[in-house]
Amino acid sequence: MPDILMNYVVSYGYIAIFLIVLLHELGLPGLPNEMVLLYFGFISHSQHLFIPFVMITVTLADMAGSILLFVLFYYGSSWMIARKPKWVNLPIAKIEKLPARINADKG
Repeated sequence: MPDILMNYVVSYGYIAIFLIVLLHELGLPGLPNEMVLLYFGFISHSQHLFIPFVMITVTLADMAGSILLFVLFYYGSSWMIARKPKWVNLPIAKIEKLPARINADKG
């Protein structure tokens, strides 16, 4: 990881860890989450961050990112489909049949 990222994490601590993991969960391209978590473990050991707080911060950031993506796509999917670019070929009829098919599989 670049030194600038290490300085950012050391300066801002748990808030920086939360934001970096949240951005990774939201799809920011970069290193895999496993590599980032190993890096945070190293930083917490060398900079004396409390490792249980690091673990709680990472867990909360991961959950927040997952919930944010779920809410965005659950409530905004019809808005996104209505405003999709013309070059994107989505099978709208198949997408609209999915809830009925899922409910049929449950019952």
